[in-house]
Amino acid sequence: MNVALLADFGSTFTKVLAVDLDAAVIAGHGLCPSGGDLMDSYDKAAGAALGQVRGPATVALELAASSAGGGLRMAAVGLVPELTALAAQTAALNAGARLLAVLAGRLTGADAARLSALAPEIVLFAGGTDDGQQQRVLDNAAAIAGSLAGAHVVVACNRAVGRMVAGLLAPGAASVTVVPNVLPELGRTRTGPAREEIGRLFLRHVIAGKRLSASPRFAALVRMATPDAVLRAAVLCAETAGSPGEGPGAIVTDVGGATTDVYSAVPGPPAARAPLVSRPVMRTVQGDLGLRSGAAGVLAADGGWLAAQFPAPAYGPGWLAAACARRQAEPAAVYGYGPQLLLDRALAVSCLARALQRHAGTRVVRPGPGGRAEVRHLDPDLTGCRVLVAGGGLLRAADRPEEVVRAALDRLPAAALAPRQARVVIDRGYVLAAAGLLAPAHPKVAADLLRHELPEAIS
Repeated sequence: MNVALLADFGSTFTKVLAVDLDAAVIAGHGLCPSGGDLMDSYDKAAGAALGQVRGPATVALELAASSAGGGLRMAAVGLVPELTALAAQTAALNAGARLLAVLAGRLTGADAARLSALAPEIVLFAGGTDDGQQQRVLDNAAAIAGSLAGAHVVVACNRAVGRMVAGLLAPGAASVTVVPNVLPELGRTRTGPAREEIGRLFLRHVIAGKRLSASPRFAALVRMATPDAVLRAAVLCAETAGSPGEGPGAIVTDVGGATTDVYSAVPGPPAARAPLVSRPVMRTVQGDLGLRSGAAGVLAADGGWLAAQFPAPAYGPGWLAAACARRQAEPAAVYGYGPQLLLDRALAVSCLARALQRHAGTRVVRPGPGGRAEVRHLDPDLTGCRVLVAGGGLLRAADRPEEVVRAALDRLPAAALAPRQARVVIDRGYVLAAAGLLAPAHPKVAADLLRHELPEAIS
């Protein structure tokens, strides 16, 4: 048997899947806390995964994704928040970044000070379409030139001034690379080159700089950030689900201890009324929604609904706030029964409902011709998505996790363009990240792995 060892280095755990490359199925799982040198964690988890393989096995491939050490910390710069700044934000998030800030408009000394204080590892600098603003783009580059704190800069702005921007930013940056504009014209995004360059910088500089392992094997293993791998798998799900040409799309959710991520991929022909910034593939990160360190944020965002689930007198005053504070103080705690388990499930419903609502587009009523009311859909319209694949530690371990996801979908407002009728599938085996790792070099194996391990999503 030819086996691929596919690892996900997380800040808490290192997960390794042993995948039979010939049959495209999971042959073994391994899990180890991510402590000390990460290659020690990898070797233990890989050993456990290989120990489950039946029969003789040859390790033909080893690949890894990583979000350890805080993941990829980025800032994005653009001119208009709804245009180049949005395109830059999309490129950064789709590359797997934890986006610290999005700066837009005419940048000031306060923006420069904020950028310096955040000290991102990578800065994506955008601004202007290819026939648009030039001077304001140059002014923004000059405004932040001294505040890059040694960051690696990717310039993806108006092509007429890209080289000049690079010259302004180079003295204060660790490196500067010019790539094609992320928004060459209204309605046409081109985020791929920027995303690829961000990925190269992540591997070449960021991973090495975190000193997560003393072994050169670590840098050789890691090929992308974990969210990038999951997004690639979401695209595979969208391309594989449904009948050819139907283009139904797919959504992936990941409820974690600190954040809730939502990924969507909607292939197919563009809508009749194209948006100013097209985002057929999209990732959003809700940094205030999580089951442990993010629990206080969930309470702030959805406290009324949560309080209704735990009413007095059964639950005394302050019980909910104290329980959320306890989760923040003890992020590794596991609750297997009683009210604390019920609260975990309720928090997961809140995280999913709020995150899906923020990610999806919305239906609005605006004045139309002659003053008549007109219903408009603001992208992305995800109502036709055929499948929703949900991941996250609690959902993987819970009884009837599909009910948690359905409860979240039922809570969405009527105006949200979300996939209420989508088939809900739980990624219990960390298959998505593994498939995303395989996708660039082994797309057929990756697609077959999803078909075999998540048949409800693909069939």
